[in-house]
Amino acid sequence: MANDGTGADGALVRELRDHPHRGPLGALALDVLGRQAEGRTQFVGREHVKKRAADLGVTREEAGTSLTNVLDLLERGAETERERGLLASLATIGLADAVAKDEAGSGGMIQRAIRHAVWLETATDTSWLTTLAHETENRLAERVLSEMAQHVSDGSVGPSRRTPKDRARSVALVTALSSSPHPHAKALVSELISHAGLDEVVASSLRAMDAGRTSHAELRGETALEGRAAPAR
Repeated sequence: MANDGTGADGALVRELRDHPHRGPLGALALDVLGRQAEGRTQFVGREHVKKRAADLGVTREEAGTSLTNVLDLLERGAETERERGLLASLATIGLADAVAKDEAGSGGMIQRAIRHAVWLETATDTSWLTTLAHETENRLAERVLSEMAQHVSDGSVGPSRRTPKDRARSVALVTALSSSPHPHAKALVSELISHAGLDEVVASSLRAMDAGRTSHAELRGETALEGRAAPAR
């Protein structure tokens, strides 16, 4: 899947998934993007990348791809859309591998990844949120997409959640959800459209993006999204 230019192209995604060192490379990309988001910074620094690569046992010789060397890329920072797409795709792989290794802690991992991806989507040129919506596979895809929808509900219901920043985050989330080819995403968009109390700006964005796609009247089911305490940002 080409992922609409936000993630790596289909051939490169397959290459990353089959990479002999996908585990440590995915973990490294996940760590670096997470640190970038936590620090609200455009670049984490060469020394941090070198340290984390050493911790994970990643060597420069093992970090090659057909596009570029991942260690070189992380140390200097992504400069092109394809390079940013590679990192977003690799971090998505890293999340899937981390969840598979620690099911008990997976809920927190997914929430944290979505929070990080929202910041990257709204503050940088890295579209990890959209890549997560497109490239996460199997059962994990439903959990990731559901968490995106829950973040919309958390950030868009009630007058205290209608600041410009809240709206920007929610619009980024619904844009990613609406673009996802996964059937579960369509059901979640339908739920959000019918969600009572949803901020009108966000609701209008959803309705506009839903126009021309599957009618939400065809997607039945109880709305399962309820507000919860806002996570620390």
